[in-house]
Amino acid sequence: MRFHSVPLTALVVGLWPVAAFGQRTREQYEQERESLVYVDRFDNARTALSDTNQEVAVQAFRDLLDTAKQLEKNQEAIAALDQYLTQVPEDSSLHHHAFYIRARLLHRIPEQNETAVALFKQGIANGWKPLDRATGFWAYKDSLWENDPVLYAVEVFNDLIADATGEAYLKRGDHMVSLGVDLLWPLKKRGQATVSATTEILPKLTKSEEALAHHTKVAEALCMMIDARYDEAVDVLVELSSSLQGMPENYDPTSASARDAFLYNEKLNIPLYLAAVRVLEGNHLDQASVYMREFLTLNANRPHYVSRKLMTLVYALERAGLEEQRRMTQVTQFLIESGLHTDPRLPKDHILHLLDMHMGGYFRQQNWEPAKSFALQVVAQYDPKSDACNNSLFALGCIHALEGKPTEAEEVFVRLLSDSSSPKWKRVAQSQLAALWMSEKKPPEEIEPLVDGLEGSAPDEAGFYQYDSTMDSFRTYSALYVGTTK
Repeated sequence: MRFHSVPLTALVVGLWPVAAFGQRTREQYEQERESLVYVDRFDNARTALSDTNQEVAVQAFRDLLDTAKQLEKNQEAIAALDQYLTQVPEDSSLHHHAFYIRARLLHRIPEQNETAVALFKQGIANGWKPLDRATGFWAYKDSLWENDPVLYAVEVFNDLIADATGEAYLKRGDHMVSLGVDLLWPLKKRGQATVSATTEILPKLTKSEEALAHHTKVAEALCMMIDARYDEAVDVLVELSSSLQGMPENYDPTSASARDAFLYNEKLNIPLYLAAVRVLEGNHLDQASVYMREFLTLNANRPHYVSRKLMTLVYALERAGLEEQRRMTQVTQFLIESGLHTDPRLPKDHILHLLDMHMGGYFRQQNWEPAKSFALQVVAQYDPKSDACNNSLFALGCIHALEGKPTEAEEVFVRLLSDSSSPKWKRVAQSQLAALWMSEKKPPEEIEPLVDGLEGSAPDEAGFYQYDSTMDSFRTYSALYVGTTK
């Protein structure tokens, strides 16, 4: 089916009937939001804050956070929340949620950092919970991840160590996560952070009680890894591994209590950390594979845990530079060769995400055949609601275009535009189709609806997918086309 035989209005997001204020469902609110150009979504979220449907209110708060950052309207958002907080009872869930959103907005303003942290700690001490989080600490953690990854490492590790029940540890499960290695290491690799983890983070970490002293040693090794002191990190971990040999051999993490996990689980994680050092370093990759195999063997009865933890390395590589992104397949190939992508114990969404990330590694290597093969595996299980599937479909279309197969590329982007439920992916498809149609010398009036649909999208989306370039090209193309047909 050729795209131009289908009415464009049938393929782009239409307007949703506006429900009375306070009576909307979350789905109705989201459809209303998607009908707006991005710059109007800030005001839409601001007016929807006090919606009586709490699901709508939560989404409106999220939209306020997102749009305020994208549009640099943090101060305006704070002013709106100041007014809102005077209108809702202090003992209400909506008040507590708005309180944390206001703290997050303040945290984005450098001179307000200390005030924001004090507010988070006040809310946590009061026992206030956001509507979408179990405790206030999670709102604080999310804000630290966004605004202060160094303090994130300190606060999250210390919170974990302070919880003698082991519950905090069980929720995070390893110290690469608790110390934010997958954010801090890429920031340093890209030159966007100058922190010395061993001198600025490690001394601020709470010393573990004697029974948990191995947690502190792991933190020391991982701080060394963040600082690119890779061989020293390996030495610490190897020595620690020897000292943990006395821990129970019959420990079963799948049936253990949180406290037992806190005591014993790091013994099973040591090969994970050793693999991390060598994978992120980019040398001794054969040794990294040995460590990953050991990690899998020790944790054979929890494949989802193994896959999730090794994927943390993939995320770290993805957030670094192109050279590091091309090494993503070192980890994803191991997971696939180990059969985890067919393990029935793993959720389907996780498997599709693994295959999609593996495709992404080959894509960055410009190794088109395996990239295409894995993209097809994901697309074969296509679910328009799955971001992994949409991403693989997009990559598949790009590969066809790069291979000089415009017809095949057009078919893929038409499918993405017509089948995806995500307005973002529809815009991505529109941009790609517009470029293809310009290369095919189609009349500007056929291309114009595609280009018009790109206006008003989120700045980060527009920048990443180069919508401005598409729109600029279309203006030049349109002028030249008119000139050649006179």
